[in-house]
Amino acid sequence: MWGFMTAFNDILISRFKEAFTLNYYDAMFVQLAFFGAYFIGSLAYLIISATTGVSWAR
Repeated sequence: MWGFMTAFNDILISRFKEAFTLNYYDAMFVQLAFFGAYFIGSLAYLIISATTGVSWAR
């Protein structure tokens, strides 16, 4: 499912470029937001796990 969403993201970028008249540089912010969410989410998980000592993955 995550692989599908990652591949679908590339299709969405071309549609966003047409719909919102974005140039290539601006359209890549969609990619940045998508993969940046993985980084921010894992960073938040690391900070919460390190400070509380609780692991959510059981």
